[in-house]
Amino acid sequence: MAVGSPGVNKRFAPSVLRSAKLLAVRRLPLFSCWLLASCSALHPGRRATLDWVDGHLAPDSAVVRGCLLPLAIPVGLSGFAADTALVNPTVALGDAWRDTVELLWAPRDETPLRRVFLAPLAGLATPLVFAGDWLGRCLLPLPRRGARQAPVRVGGP
Repeated sequence: MAVGSPGVNKRFAPSVLRSAKLLAVRRLPLFSCWLLASCSALHPGRRATLDWVDGHLAPDSAVVRGCLLPLAIPVGLSGFAADTALVNPTVALGDAWRDTVELLWAPRDETPLRRVFLAPLAGLATPLVFAGDWLGRCLLPLPRRGARQAPVRVGGP
């Protein structure tokens, strides 16, 4: 049937396109978060599961590595998914909470009266600051609290 014939719904194609665009708009933030989280998991020091697998299960011989390649790819992808979805967000919880406490609740040079007036605001801001810090630590390769930084060498050997 032709598009102009009476048996064809003329509004079908635009409604399908509209729903596809709406679905794409809804999925874009989720895809962006996944993409940023994978960038964080690719950062050295953020791959606890993959580092453990490499350190304990990787053979020394190149021939054995080649033979185990069909097994290594699914194990590596599973380790990457575990690092991205479970390990990094779990490790980031403690750091995000310590950042929140340090920012909102740690006593600074404030008078007790000012602290009393700011306590309700800090209580309201705590979930927002915690969620934002946790999300930032999950998605971006921020340094962990208390992690030692490698010393910077200046000059010659």
